Amino acid sequence: TVVRLMEARQPLLISMRAGTVMSLMHTATGRAFASSLNPDRLRQALAAPSGAVGDPPARPIKPGPHEQALVEAARKDVRLHGVVRSKGRPIPGVNAFSAPCLNHLGEPAVVITLLDREEQLPVEWSSPSAQALRDAAFEVSSRLGWHGAAPGA
Repeated sequence: TVVRLMEARQPLLISMRAGTVMSLMHTATGRAFASSLNPDRLRQALAAPSGAVGDPPARPIKPGPHEQALVEAARKDVRLHGVVRSKGRPIPGVNAFSAPCLNHLGEPAVVITLLDREEQLPVEWSSPSAQALRDAAFEVSSRLGWHGAAPGA
């Protein structure tokens, strides 16, 4: 669920505001969150009807090979790069990077997402935007008591 939205000087016109529920599997935000969940919490989250942005309406997501593959790919991306990325999905022409912020137990407390038009936000892992997001997420995690290594380090 979006809890805070900070607009840029040149806002991106999308229908998202505080309270918007993001899809666990079909958004960078959701996959970054899922990448940090333990297996039991992930199963609970996948089995719940979401009604989230990017999901078919009112249809429960059943854990299956496709969802497991998406989560494993997100876990690998976070481990190697510190972020999850999305290119033009679920919003065509909009790219995103998302990074989980972990609490003192290593559980996801919040996810920070950066998004912009594809021509303004290249999705290369080494981009300045991805690095800034990695650094911000690590700083927030440290303040929440996480003492692990920086993701993607």
